[in-house]
Amino acid sequence: MERQPLFIGDKLNASKCNDCGNVRFPWMDYCYKCQSTNISEYLVGPKGKLMSYTISYSKPYVGKIKPPYAYAVARFPTDNGHIDVFGAIDSQEPFDDIKINGSVKLIPDKLLVKFKMGDD
Repeated sequence: MERQPLFIGDKLNASKCNDCGNVRFPWMDYCYKCQSTNISEYLVGPKGKLMSYTISYSKPYVGKIKPPYAYAVARFPTDNGHIDVFGAIDSQEPFDDIKINGSVKLIPDKLLVKFKMGDD
């Protein structure tokens, strides 16, 4: 399996099953729903909605984010529903700018999925 980039431009590089229509991020060479290998590129974003978040006080495994930092689940629309994506929110303590159900925008990065809170 060849490693695929997280982003293409300002959008997430997801994969879509051409047999059942399932969209998945990060990219996979097969569909976990129907086991098909008939997969194509599917770009998602750059705007979504913040579903949930937590504040982490531990050093992350990758990247140069310093604790504390906000880690979130954001929902992005697709042709036939949505996908939920985990990532870090570009925010500083006291994290007052973070709002559940608020809009987020992707920040392209080589190692991490990052969001910034958008204007509602």
